[in-house]
Parts: sequence; structure tokens; C-alpha cells
Amino acid sequence: MPRESTPAYNRGRGTGEKHGKNMRMRIVLTALLAVFLSNPALAGSAKGKVVDMEGKPIVGAVLKITKLAPPKTVYDGKTDKNGAFWFPMLQYTPPGDFQVEIEAEGYFTGKVKAESRTGDRTLVGDPFESKIRVGATVFQVRITKLGEAKLDFRLSKEKPPQSVAQAAPAEQDPLDIARDLVKNGDYQGSVEPFQTAIAAQPEEPERRQLFAYALLKLDRLGEAEAQATRAAQLAPDKSGSNLILAEIYKTKGDNAKAWEALQKERAIAPENPRVLERIASLGAEMGKIDDAIAAAEALTRLQPDDPEGWIALGSLYAQKKQLDKSEQAFRKVVELDPANAAQTFYNIGVVLANKPDISEGDNRKITEALRKAVELKPDYAAAHRELAFALLRSGDSEGARKGLERYLELDPKAADAAEIQSLVKGLKKK
Repeated sequence: MPRESTPAYNRGRGTGEKHGKNMRMRIVLTALLAVFLSNPALAGSAKGKVVDMEGKPIVGAVLKITKLAPPKTVYDGKTDKNGAFWFPMLQYTPPGDFQVEIEAEGYFTGKVKAESRTGDRTLVGDPFESKIRVGATVFQVRITKLGEAKLDFRLSKEKPPQSVAQAAPAEQDPLDIARDLVKNGDYQGSVEPFQTAIAAQPEEPERRQLFAYALLKLDRLGEAEAQATRAAQLAPDKSGSNLILAEIYKTKGDNAKAWEALQKERAIAPENPRVLERIASLGAEMGKIDDAIAAAEALTRLQPDDPEGWIALGSLYAQKKQLDKSEQAFRKVVELDPANAAQTFYNIGVVLANKPDISEGDNRKITEALRKAVELKPDYAAAHRELAFALLRSGDSEGARKGLERYLELDPKAADAAEIQSLVKGLKKK
């Protein structure tokens, strides 16, 4: 027998009283949809730590992140007592390029390690490590919708040399100049030295491959495709070019060509984790679940201690309705990365919830992931909100009401608090 709180629109009844309930529920769902579509979870995020050369946290370091797309929004914040920082809602504007700067009193030089992943934990480009000058160096990172960048800084009180030799550009290898600029995230600045380097040795594939990567980061897709294609022609047995081509085709929306390029790359480098990651991700998107599972299983065999591979595998098993295997994979994530397991499950739920058409099966997976998130971190406000939305989609308005009330209790000053309070009022208590 259905609960009293089950939405009337799912029951197909037609009395006047029921019609009134139908109307109220439609109003609630309309408001819910508006909140869901404006959900800050659609933004990207950045987090990391700032430590000294001995690994001790640096408190009060100032981070500034600037969205490069107009209106060039600036986000700034300071590190906490653990040297940690978190920018949870970086507004996403395609392609998602941000500029990063850091200042810390008494520190002058250092290094940054940067890594960016999409919402399903696929790497965005290559992770990089670069030397920096505190308060002077500016570098770029790409953060996708629902994605996250991890930026870890190690700073030194050692001052840079007073007289740094500035070799004339003509005396430097333009390829070295271009490569260094790419490492520092200055893709636009690398274009001219890459062009010079290629003009000097047009039949050398590596420089074309690197140039293709820089052009891809600049969204100059036609030029990137031409360079990567030529690099692949010059060195058909060399890895890398087909992987870049796959990224280009995927960005263009041509999944079939991206898949073909990935298969060529895997034939050259069958145990390349980045290739396996992309096959698993694209295979899931294209409905090639068996191929995706095989790639994800290979990835976990190669990197059994990396939680990212287990996350992908757990999600794929769930799509195949192999729920026991899915549960085992996700439990492996908790075992390997207990500190971030709640966020992992939250990310899984949000990624699935933002599919264009959410099926009942999708919603079950969303609910499972978000339940795990709140079990592991009971004070995870955003997870309670997303879980409430999933419960409402499944018809459990009572569970949804309780979840939204818990969200408001944990984050009473949330940006969407007024809308959520309205939804709670619309979901009648028993």
C-alpha cells in the first residue's frame, strides 16, 4: 500500500481533492526544478594545500583565482590552520580556463603541482609541476563543469637570485621555450615559439604533438587536429598523438572518431593509464559498457592503489546492474581514500543527476551514491540536499522533506535557503 506522502501525480486519481494535491505537487516540482537547474554544484571547484619546504602548513597564504571568460570574476581566499584552501563554486564558462596567483608573506619562491579532473574523475590534460615566484608567477588551469582542480604549493623563504640571466630568445631553443611556457600554463605565449620550432624541423613529430596539445588547450581545434594528425603520420608507432586527437574529437562532439582514435592509441600503448581512463569514460557515454568495464578493470590492475580507477569501475558495474561488484568497488574507494570518500560518492551522484534524461535506474544509482555520502559524512549539507532531490524524484516526499530540513539545519545561510524553505512548506508533513 503506497505511503500517504507518495505524490498524487503518480497515482492517477481524479477527485477534486486529489486534483488540488496534483496542482500543489506540480508547483513544488516546478520550484524544485528551478533550484536544481541553478544548483551551485554545476560549478567547478579548486582545492589544495600550501606548505613550506618541510611540509608544515602555511597559514594565511592568499590565493586568487580569476575566471578568464568575461566578466572575469575574481575569487580570493586564505589558507586555514592546516594550510588548506577550497573554492567550491567557481562559475563555469566553457572551456573553463582560470588564472591562479598566490601570495604568502615571507615566502619568495616555490613549486606548484596542478591536476584537474572532470566530474567523473577523468583527467583534464596532463598534471604539471612548475617552479613559481610567490607574488609574481601567474599560471592557468582548466576546471570543467562539476570538475575539480587540485593545486598543491610548496613554498620557500629563499629569495630568487638578484641577477637572473635573461638569454636572448634567439640564443634559446624555441622548443624549450615553448615547452616551459606550456608547463607554466601559458598556452597562448607558447604559440609563436612552437611555430618557430616547427619551421626549423617540420618533420620532427614531438614538436607538432606538443603544439597540438597547446592548441587544444586554447580551443583552436582545427589547428590542433592538423598538427596532431601530421604528428601521427610522421610517427605512426609513437604514442600520444592519437590520444590528443581523441580529446579534440571529443571536444568537437564526434564521439565515434574519438573512440577510433583511442583504439589506435591503445594498440600502441595498451597499458597507458590515461588511455584506459578515457576508454572507460567514453565507453560509458557511448553505451559500450563491456568495453568500458574491461578498460576500467585493466586500470585497477595496473594501479590497484589509485581510488580514481575504482570509482570509474564501481559506476560502470552499477550501469551493468552488477550491484555486488559495484558495492565492492566503491568500498575499495573508501578503503583507499577514507578522507575523501564522502565527496567521491557525492560527485558520483551529482554527475548522474545532471544527465539530460534521468531514468528510474539512474535515480536509484544517484540515491545510492548520495546515501553513502551522508552515511560517511552526516554533516555534508550539499549531499543531504541532492539526496532529497533524488528522493522526491522517486516519489518519497517525506524522505525529501526530512533531507531538505537537514540541509537547512546544517547550512541555514545557504544561497538557496529561501527556495528550499518554500519547498519544505510544500511537502506536507504526515
